Amino acid sequence: ENICIMETKIVRKVSVTMLIFNFLLFLIKITAGIWGKSSALVSDAVHSLSDVFSMVIVMIGMKMSGKEADDDHQYGHERIECITAIILAALLIATGLGIGYDGLMKIVRKEYLAFAQPGIIALVVAVVSVATKEWMYRFTAKYAKQINSDALMASAWDNRSDALSSVGSFAGILGARIGFPVLDSVASVVICFLILKAAYLIASDAVNKLVDKACDSQTCERLREFILAQS
Repeated sequence: ENICIMETKIVRKVSVTMLIFNFLLFLIKITAGIWGKSSALVSDAVHSLSDVFSMVIVMIGMKMSGKEADDDHQYGHERIECITAIILAALLIATGLGIGYDGLMKIVRKEYLAFAQPGIIALVVAVVSVATKEWMYRFTAKYAKQINSDALMASAWDNRSDALSSVGSFAGILGARIGFPVLDSVASVVICFLILKAAYLIASDAVNKLVDKACDSQTCERLREFILAQS
């Protein structure tokens, strides 16, 4: 019971911290993206807003998975975490495709030719976002490993994908500032692929656990050797 209480406190601490930081980042990015005339940063801001909703889902999923076993669920509710991770992956896929489609259409229609040069504020905020998101990844991953939580680890990797997205934003904004405005839209497409990759990794891991996928042959062999060594 004490362990469950500790895990609940950790989840609450991480979730509230991530909610606050993601919402603040969304406000900063969307303001800087509009003011600094950067579609890449606006796309990154949308990604951060999706993280706010993702964190709410994590909190709900973790609360449900912590419920004790009952007559209908004799093995407990732990696998709800896997379902939560899959829902997060689905949200990431939807967000990534939306961002990628918007960026691709701007390239195809050559809308970037009418873009104003992104302001220096957009570049600065992109750098701040990379540093903040990397810290958020490390912070969340630390506690996810501590309590062995799939949902929190999925959220951690979501933060890492955001850090990579912000790197793409920085590259696109920098390219646009030095005379290649198309790179701002290209950055949005790159961000799309980074988000989709993170979604795939999260979903595949959750599905494997949900269907009780066996360990790989090397892991099975190490386990066999360890067991035989005890006899």
